[in-house]
Amino acid sequence: MRSAVEDAGLKPSDVDGMLSYQSGDSTFSNFIAGDLGIRPNFYMDVFGGGSSTEALVGMAMGLIEAGMCKVVVIFRAMNGFSQVRIGGTGTRAVAPVSGDALHGRAYGWQSAGQMLAPT
Repeated sequence: MRSAVEDAGLKPSDVDGMLSYQSGDSTFSNFIAGDLGIRPNFYMDVFGGGSSTEALVGMAMGLIEAGMCKVVVIFRAMNGFSQVRIGGTGTRAVAPVSGDALHGRAYGWQSAGQMLAPT
């Protein structure tokens, strides 16, 4: 994220809002903020996918228009190094099926695309 902020011509100290979405596979905003030296006035991590991105763009606009933030970063930081990626490859594919996974995993539904394809 540091590179993205620099590519935008900003410094981490310019960022005062952070929004992200995840599905149990991402790093939280407050952890990244601390690592980069960002002191946000507002942050939020949404658990979900699909239209989460569009909702966060609307929230960022509202935060700026309300004067709560001047620069809001929206990010998605999938933790594919130390955990697993969405879609069911590697460790995730061989994990035991339990809980809510019993409803879809038996049919090969592990990612949003796989789960929503029948609709």
